Amino acid sequence: MVCGNEGTDGAETNACVIQPFEGFPESDIQYLERRLKEDYTGAVEVRKAIPLPKSAFYPPRSRYRADTLLAFLKRRVADGERLIGLAHRDMSYAQDSMKPDFGIMGMSTMPSKACIISSRRVYKNGVKQDHLYKVELHKLGHVRGLRHCAEKTCYLRDANGGNTLHEETGFCAPCKKSMNVAGWRFPQVVSFTDLRY
Repeated sequence: MVCGNEGTDGAETNACVIQPFEGFPESDIQYLERRLKEDYTGAVEVRKAIPLPKSAFYPPRSRYRADTLLAFLKRRVADGERLIGLAHRDMSYAQDSMKPDFGIMGMSTMPSKACIISSRRVYKNGVKQDHLYKVELHKLGHVRGLRHCAEKTCYLRDANGGNTLHEETGFCAPCKKSMNVAGWRFPQVVSFTDLRY
């Protein structure tokens, strides 16, 4: 397998801002904040929870449009910040005409200043907090400008509509190098199964 992220190595350390939407569990916010502070050299800030914008709600499926939420969040990002939106409600987007309402765990563009993740699909099968953090790191990789990676165990793997989080053990070497240049501090081997919380 080959990773396409070898050349993305420009330095750029920004403040990581966590913006929860109302209803996102406080214990998950605290967990994600703690993990970010362990793995990131820049500032980490948690903002007060805000309501989900009504304009993003999609009544036919009782879920929220991720692209509308992401646009909403991008308007709240200051220079020198990268914002992570946290939602507990289900999200979707229009992938194409065959899938006009495709459910997802998160969304970001690349490069960008914001991303959003939802715990709804991550926790659907009783998955633990470390999987939520993997989704967050995946989306922050896209914010950094990294594309999907062909490595099966890399956090930037394309799930192709499934849930492959149990197979992901860390960033591959090229993705890790790019993230570390941007202020992250990932060791050579990262395995959540080896960590004790």
